[in-house]
Amino acid sequence: MSIWVVASRKRGSGKTTIAVHLTKSLRGQGSVMLIDANLEGHDYEWANHSNKLFSFEHLDIAKQDGHSLDHRLKMVKQRFDHIVVDIDGQDTPALRSVLKHADKLIIPNSINPEDIQLETELVQLAIGIAQYNTQLKVYTVLNKLPDQHQLSELIQTQDLLKNMPGTQFLNTVIYEDQAYQNMLLNGKSIWEDQSDLGHNFQRIIQELIELHQFAQAG
Repeated sequence: MSIWVVASRKRGSGKTTIAVHLTKSLRGQGSVMLIDANLEGHDYEWANHSNKLFSFEHLDIAKQDGHSLDHRLKMVKQRFDHIVVDIDGQDTPALRSVLKHADKLIIPNSINPEDIQLETELVQLAIGIAQYNTQLKVYTVLNKLPDQHQLSELIQTQDLLKNMPGTQFLNTVIYEDQAYQNMLLNGKSIWEDQSDLGHNFQRIIQELIELHQFAQAG
């Protein structure tokens, strides 16, 4: 049984897209549930009526509520092989209550230094929680990278993330593409009719699964 958390402090980071497609990919590994604790239920309105591929819940959780998610995870983790939680990355009791159960935290990063600084604060929170939740692993991924960027800037950002203490950097880069959002809003998988997008995203999933399996074997 594993709990995957996708979180970011930046709005528009692409974490919801990652959470949805991660959930769909994990269906091949067993039963899976997606929990939206993002306080923005409209992002997942389609899930209740157009997507029957996985179990889904939206929970109206106040940021200062450290009990509800904790209780819900205890209830549902006995019923599923994998749970994916999409949640805001601000340091709140709600986020802390999730991370104390989590096996994996995935943090999408942009190439913007200010955004990276924001996510560094989230990494520091996770490192602190990992002192007592020793199975928690933190992964960073470059997401929504614009097509027009300097190669030197990309390499510099990759080096920075690779050397960030307490994290593992995923090598696959996800570029900005409106098709990701369109597929999500239509309740479709990127593997249904966007093979190039699906192949690129599958590399991310494969990296995560391989690192997850390696950690379990160790």
